[in-house]
Amino acid sequence: MAFKIFFAALQLVFVSQLALMAQTHSPSRLERALSEIAPPKPEPPVVEPVVKEPEEEKFYPVEHLSGDRSHKSYRRDHGGSNYHDHLAFRTKPEYNRAILKLRSKGIRIGSTFRAGDWGYHGLGLAFDIPGSNVPWGQEVAQSQRIRKILRLD
Repeated sequence: MAFKIFFAALQLVFVSQLALMAQTHSPSRLERALSEIAPPKPEPPVVEPVVKEPEEEKFYPVEHLSGDRSHKSYRRDHGGSNYHDHLAFRTKPEYNRAILKLRSKGIRIGSTFRAGDWGYHGLGLAFDIPGSNVPWGQEVAQSQRIRKILRLD
């Protein structure tokens, strides 16, 4: 009980000193005195920017041709002994992102820019992924993996 009385008296003295300082001193000195006894202001929470994970990235090719007979991208001249997937994009940044994405998953890119080609290869916006990347008979599985990685279906 004596401690509570002593503590209350000490607080009263301190508050009266602060009031006296407020009348006789600059506000900045008062603010400094208050900051010594006031609890620190909480730091604002750090908000991390929302960054898309590469797994969430979807690609939008303007051409997708494949030797996979079971898929809508099938084209006869892209199958058999010439089995490959052909992808073309509207912009160079999307083209580059797709190549980087596939390479990061261990898929080798074949033909890219072809001088004199009248199509997207000639514009530097298309690339092929050869079926020779995988053992014979696994070309369709590679095409499915490519579609899954780039989220084409």
